[in-house]
Amino acid sequence: GTDASMPTHVNNIVTRGYVEVQGPDRLMRPTILGVALIHGLQAVDGELTQAAVRARIENDVSEVAQGRRACEEVVASAVSIFREKFRRVREGIPRIREELAIAKTQRHAWENPTAASEPQQSDAGPEQGSQG
Repeated sequence: GTDASMPTHVNNIVTRGYVEVQGPDRLMRPTILGVALIHGLQAVDGELTQAAVRARIENDVSEVAQGRRACEEVVASAVSIFREKFRRVREGIPRIREELAIAKTQRHAWENPTAASEPQQSDAGPEQGSQG
């Protein structure tokens, strides 16, 4: 993608439920689904969650534009790279599913982060001990 396609990328990750846009500053907060997906992808091919692949291909395309490399060579290289990444993801689907299952068990902490970090109180409530 390019800078011009950034709004489309943001819309896609919001629509798919990987992040939520919050507050008047419109800050993005990852959802548990988004974090689980990143953890799963990192487990099968860490490079998928980094900008390195995109940067390398953009550099290769620039070299084609400058006449330093052949278009066919760059396309073949990119196809080879992504074919291997696709294979790794396909073979890593069980690992990605594991990350999603782990995330489900942690859903409460994500949905209510303050409650997860506070000590749990009994169902009777705090006033129970103050009555005499």
